[in-house]
Amino acid sequence: MEGNTSRACANNIAKNSNDLFLHGFSKDISHSFTDIAGKKKIPFSVSSNIDMLEIYFDKDKIEKILFNLLPNAFKYTHADGTVSINFVYNGP
Repeated sequence: MEGNTSRACANNIAKNSNDLFLHGFSKDISHSFTDIAGKKKIPFSVSSNIDMLEIYFDKDKIEKILFNLLPNAFKYTHADGTVSINFVYNGP
């Protein structure tokens, strides 16, 4: 029974996953928040310590996380603060 559940989860992830670059995907989504950053005069950036790392991820879930996280970050960041997304890869 457990094998079937694992297989179903894997199939669901594969269906919603994209063979993409997470940093680039997140950077694309972050463009939706440049207006609010400008209005609140809060510096906003997305950075990574590597140029490319191809991974599988659930696009819908990452999008949902960012669209929940970033509005709250801007809502609770004071005028002298910053909002940033940093991707750090520590290879094997």
